Amino acid sequence: RTTVFEKGSVEDRGNGTNINSPQVISDQIQAFMNGEGRASPQTEFRAFFTVWTFVTRLPGPTWCDHHPGYLMRGMAYFPLSGLL
Repeated sequence: RTTVFEKGSVEDRGNGTNINSPQVISDQIQAFMNGEGRASPQTEFRAFFTVWTFVTRLPGPTWCDHHPGYLMRGMAYFPLSGLL
C-alpha cells in the first residue's frame, strides 16, 4: 500500500461547483482581456508592478494587487523582476 487514503475516497469528493471548467475559465480570461486588461500603457505598467510585488520582497505601489489577470499579462516581466 502506497497511500494513506482509502480506495475511492478522492473520487467520492465530487467536482464541487465545477467553476473551474475550461470553458468558464476561458470566458473569464476573455472578459478580462476585453475589459479591464485591454492593452494600454497603464495596463502594462500595472502588470509590471503586479509582477514586481509578487516576485520580490521590495515594496511596490499601493494601488497594485495580485490580480490573476495582471499576473498573466505580466509574465513577460518575470525575468526582469528576477534580475532586479
